[in-house]
Amino acid sequence: MNFNKYSVKYKLWLVLVLMTGFSACTEDLVKMPTNDLTADSQFKTAGGYKQSMASIYSNMIYSRFLRCYWGMQEFTTDEAVSTWNDDGGNAIFHQLAWSADAPAIDSVYAGALRTVTYCNNYINESTDAKLTGRGFSETDATQIKQYKAEVRYLRAYCFFALMDLYANPPFPTPEDLGFSSPKQIKRADLFTFIEKELKEIEPLLAEPRSNESGRPDKAAVWALLSRMYLNGKVYTGNDYYTQAITYCNKIITAGYSLESHYSWLMLGDN
Repeated sequence: MNFNKYSVKYKLWLVLVLMTGFSACTEDLVKMPTNDLTADSQFKTAGGYKQSMASIYSNMIYSRFLRCYWGMQEFTTDEAVSTWNDDGGNAIFHQLAWSADAPAIDSVYAGALRTVTYCNNYINESTDAKLTGRGFSETDATQIKQYKAEVRYLRAYCFFALMDLYANPPFPTPEDLGFSSPKQIKRADLFTFIEKELKEIEPLLAEPRSNESGRPDKAAVWALLSRMYLNGKVYTGNDYYTQAITYCNKIITAGYSLESHYSWLMLGDN
């Protein structure tokens, strides 16, 4: 009796669910995305390209990439101290107890690769064919190409972090975006890619100290190259000290200098 009672209830419940589902269906089963902000609408203006570039910067913050990357660099030394005795974020660095599955280290790895993916999509949407097909004027196309160069810099920066911290990371490219899983790349090969990429985009970027605050210019390329060359022997087995000096001098002669008041480095507007 109990089996029959529950069997009837189950059948009634099943009929009710099916009726509800059919009532919600439409004859048109091929629907456009519910999000109407498609690539064609987002990238139809130069302003749309700039907005999309800004979202890549935002991802570097909201993915905890920059915050945790800074922590990995500084909390493992005596240069900074965290007062948060948390559950695997910063305390592990003071305790010299980190591992591959630590949340802070995982955030840098995942955040960098996510940013690379966004950059690859932006690069795909910024090809000459896409700009021509969308009818951009020569002025707008030139501006978008500079945006694209800046996005390539952000991608190179993330690849540098992956090379520096994880040695042989996955290597997603614009060509395999959405079609296949990225293949792993050797550290020395990634060094070569980053070096080539930075030198290609250098002439496309703004002159030193002339871009909007926070956006990369030629000096940002020089800074990343000099940092990479300084530790080049670890990455490739070869010395690059002469190249490191060359690019450091380019930064110095461009008008940059060290802050004379050390405490001012801690100000909110630095």
